[in-house]
Amino acid sequence: MKKSVKIISLLIALMLVITLASCNNADDSSDGSGTIRTGGGYVLKFGDEVMNEYDYMYVVSFIKDYLVRYQQSYLYSYTWQRYDEATLLAMPFDAEGKTFADFIGEYALDFAKQMLVVEKLCKDAGLTVTDESELDEIKQHLADLEYAYGGEDLFDIKLTGMGFTRESIERYDRFASLYQLFTDYRYGKNGVTPIAESKVKDYFFNNYIKFDEAAFAYVDSENNSYFKLEFSDEEVKSAFYKDYVKIRHVLYKTAEVSTQYSESAGGYQTVVKPYSDEKIAEIENKAKAAYDSVASGEKTVSDYSEDNEDNGSEYVFTHGKMVAEFEKAAYEMQPGEVRLVKTEYGFHLMEKLELTDADLYGTVSDDGTKINDRSEDVVLKMSQDAMMSAAEDLFAEIKSGATVEFPEEVSGFPVYSHRGEIVTEKSGATYQTLVSALGDENYALKSVAGDAIYLLKKLELSDEDLSDSIYSTIEQSFITSESVEYTESFYDEITVNAETVAKFDISKLPALDDEFFQ
Repeated sequence: MKKSVKIISLLIALMLVITLASCNNADDSSDGSGTIRTGGGYVLKFGDEVMNEYDYMYVVSFIKDYLVRYQQSYLYSYTWQRYDEATLLAMPFDAEGKTFADFIGEYALDFAKQMLVVEKLCKDAGLTVTDESELDEIKQHLADLEYAYGGEDLFDIKLTGMGFTRESIERYDRFASLYQLFTDYRYGKNGVTPIAESKVKDYFFNNYIKFDEAAFAYVDSENNSYFKLEFSDEEVKSAFYKDYVKIRHVLYKTAEVSTQYSESAGGYQTVVKPYSDEKIAEIENKAKAAYDSVASGEKTVSDYSEDNEDNGSEYVFTHGKMVAEFEKAAYEMQPGEVRLVKTEYGFHLMEKLELTDADLYGTVSDDGTKINDRSEDVVLKMSQDAMMSAAEDLFAEIKSGATVEFPEEVSGFPVYSHRGEIVTEKSGATYQTLVSALGDENYALKSVAGDAIYLLKKLELSDEDLSDSIYSTIEQSFITSESVEYTESFYDEITVNAETVAKFDISKLPALDDEFFQ
């Protein structure tokens, strides 16, 4: 494993458990160009161990760039937007007003303290990196960087501009190996305070879950498309007129809608921020006046189209596609009926329209393109409804005990599969949706949009379920948390040069080139 990969893995592990400290604020010490001046002065002292400005610069720079890259990738996968570094660093990180840059600064300081303590504890215990392969990796990392920048001289020029030294890079790279020596010394099988087997087992039986899983997949993997059954035209028409509605509406907004990061939710979510009570009252009066004029026959909903603050004015939809109040009214109304409905987004002046075959099969534009053909969507919904019915029948059999085990196949549904037993941590991300669906119950039926309909049966855990890999995972989590707790107990003995720390403004740190992350 490359040294950069090892240090990144260590970063991730420690980031989950390090308790963040508060950074002191002071005037920054940049030269106005965005480059932070560094010297040989100390930043942290612990006994006779010192971290100088050069070393701290590399620690902060590497951590900042890694976390920015990680967050950019995460946000792109969630929002399909690419955020530049400056925008990302300025983003709010918590409800108290802390920015992402603030978080990085606090975490980097704690990580530097962790490094200093581990280095001293290893020195006191006589632990040094002697493994030739580890030492060769450290040397090779520097050699690779020199080559990438065109030789030693050009690399030295680059380092001067970045504000750190070769020794800073070597120290940071060596920490991954020292940390492993330290944790083995304290928590290994023959360590000073090894993790007891009983502790691992207790955690396993209290925090893991075992269940049998079967699923009807929505996507047919053989055809790489959604699974669809065959239906006649009459069946499709009947389903469409039964399940779909058509609404013309005008939205009078009473709130601002945005997408914001939520630390508690662990991701980005839609935030609806209502206007002031006075403004809402004013909008409500306007919406009611429009409704009264339409209800009296004086005007039509279309006459108020210029008031509409939505992206669309007519919707043809089925169950589960609109907010609850809007959908409920749409299905209650009769064609020609008009209502004024309040949702969290505002007041909706709604008119129910008659469905037509054109709403099902679409229309042909002037260039010959067919638009708004919903027939395939109807077939897809009919297929998924049939799939759900089959899943509910099987679930009832399993839950009642009429069928003890999940079958290996279900007639008519090649997308069904019995996936077998799963052993996972209850709080783990991979199966979180399914674990949550089970909750305290022994059985669960869970539909995951775009994925599958899952049938779950909880099973009893046994010692045999505690595999070597799971044991190692639990043991390592204890080692990481206990090592952080132990090293943090020395933090009060660390002298922090607050004035020097304050000049490392995260938002002004130059970005490391890709070569540092190879």
